[in-house]
Amino acid sequence: MDGSQIQSFDINVCQYVAPCAGSVWPAVLDGVPADFGLQQDLSVAALDDSATIAGHDFKLSFVSMACDMPLFETFTIWLDSALGAAYDSIIAQWTLLNQQYLYFAPTNELVFTQGTNIRCTCTNAGGAGTVSAQVTLCQR
Repeated sequence: MDGSQIQSFDINVCQYVAPCAGSVWPAVLDGVPADFGLQQDLSVAALDDSATIAGHDFKLSFVSMACDMPLFETFTIWLDSALGAAYDSIIAQWTLLNQQYLYFAPTNELVFTQGTNIRCTCTNAGGAGTVSAQVTLCQR
């Protein structure tokens, strides 16, 4: 999907919600998904936040993004490696051209080792709008 088409998804599988953006989920989840809400007012700064499950290997279930207005920005999902910045890599990236919504679910299982973060960034070249991202992780 290139983003020019809006599709709706019925996502009703998550039972836990982390208390704040960029937080670390400390509990043993027994395979139940954990949601992390990342939000940023783009008139103040670009989005640059991350999520992880402390002390456990985990897999990325999905990332969704919504904005209160159409954007002309770049949204990126990163692997923020526990080994350091030299090992960070882009998982997926989109150039948003007058778009408000994005949904990414890996086609293959993406498993990450403990200490790794899933980082989301969104540029703020347009200087307007509030972007919200939901990162859903499952303990491996």
